[in-house]
Amino acid sequence: MSMSVHELPQRPRSVLLTGVTGFVGQAVLERFVREDVDVHVVVRARKDVSGEERLDEVLTRNAFDRWRSEVGPDGVAAARARLHVIEADLAEGLPPLPADLDLVVHSASTVSFDEPWDAALRTNVLGPAHLYDALHAAGVDPHVVHVSTSYVGTDRVDVALEEPVAHDVDWRAEVEDSFALRTRLTEEAGGDPAAARDIETALRTHGRRRARELGWTDSYTMSKALGERVAEECWAAGGHRLTILRPTIIESAVQRPHPGWLDGFKVADPLIAAYARDRLFAFPGHADAVVDIVPVDVVVDAALAAARIPHDAPGARYLQVGSSVSNPITLDEFRAHVEEQVAAHPWPDRAGRPIRPRPWRFLSPDELDSWAERRATMLDRAARALELVPFSMGDAGRRRVEAASRGLTLMRDYVAIYQPYTCSRTIYDDTQTRRLLARAEQLGIAGALDVTRIDWRTYLGSVHMPSLARLAQERRRRSASRRRAAEARTAPERVRRPHTRPTAVAMGAVV
Repeated sequence: MSMSVHELPQRPRSVLLTGVTGFVGQAVLERFVREDVDVHVVVRARKDVSGEERLDEVLTRNAFDRWRSEVGPDGVAAARARLHVIEADLAEGLPPLPADLDLVVHSASTVSFDEPWDAALRTNVLGPAHLYDALHAAGVDPHVVHVSTSYVGTDRVDVALEEPVAHDVDWRAEVEDSFALRTRLTEEAGGDPAAARDIETALRTHGRRRARELGWTDSYTMSKALGERVAEECWAAGGHRLTILRPTIIESAVQRPHPGWLDGFKVADPLIAAYARDRLFAFPGHADAVVDIVPVDVVVDAALAAARIPHDAPGARYLQVGSSVSNPITLDEFRAHVEEQVAAHPWPDRAGRPIRPRPWRFLSPDELDSWAERRATMLDRAARALELVPFSMGDAGRRRVEAASRGLTLMRDYVAIYQPYTCSRTIYDDTQTRRLLARAEQLGIAGALDVTRIDWRTYLGSVHMPSLARLAQERRRRSASRRRAAEARTAPERVRRPHTRPTAVAMGAVV
């Protein structure tokens, strides 16, 4: 069978990458440093750290360990000479771009589910708008792979297809309105610095409410959907090639950059960690609902396959990278695999003792709300009772109540963020993506992973959970180190006094 020119493997010569300091962006960059290709990376400076310095730091991270060991110092130096930093903040605009770009992989994004509304739109909507403006100004016609999320379709349809999201929201008006809202809130606060947190909270609440009234789960998914619309209007509509790549929940690598690679807690990981630390034993969700997770190297394989095999027709192509259709795992199966791994390899508490968490149950949202209200009432009564007890005698009880209250607050925060996903019945079709990856394998341009062959019990137990446990321990050590350093800087000089047991008179005086 003959192939069209766009089906022939196309090796890019000049590439622009955004988001290289992030999870997906690092994994994409790790592939390109192995290629004899000029790579331009957009990196924002931070405080006293330049974009060049930030890129150098990225290249020292463990995502690049295998590559550095394979090519040696000379190979690293040669690759670094092909990396060109464009120091800029996408949300503010870009300087002139190179005139020879033939591929752009745009993965820069805020991935917080609960970002202040104007901040989410600034990054996920204005950022892409500035990118496409700069491409037009440079007079180039690269194929753009625009990384979005499959969750732009969550709860809008039962089966999200690889096609545009239907809506008539004006992204420009949303951006302007969000900026106007921040201005109004700031003016109403009269410049009071103490009101800053309240302003951020109001913008988060507004974004969440605005997204849900228009049919999205939260400000993140709505801002990503509007980012897609920017790409469609500002790039694909002019006849330029565009691939909208929609991953689901991206988790640790199966193979590349190395098995288990993870650069921080991702979407599902705070829940796993909370369970392993016995801080989560109930959560809203349907046990038979499908949780759609995909390893990061599958996402990168799809992005590079799309880059090397552009589509024939000008305009947009939509690819979803996930597992809910091709290799589904239910919430109950996910829970069972996590519980099995934690039972076999329990996480330690601060004293190094193994934590044995309670079983993880799924409840309906109403059941969990009722339980949380009862729990809050009980803790409030316990706290009031302890106010009547001398401090020295009730200290341990107060700490337990405070810890329980923090746990309840944590659970409520998680419920607010995750409930739209764990209670959703939407699944994400990936037919076109699987077809593309199969074609890439036939053409010999990608040793693409096949998500249908992933055994989730093995992946979670032998790949993901061990990496997550190591990451959690590293975070705990860093946190403890920072806490000790802060205490050393701020603790006043203490005078040791002999310990005395409070007398009945003293206790009576305190009461």
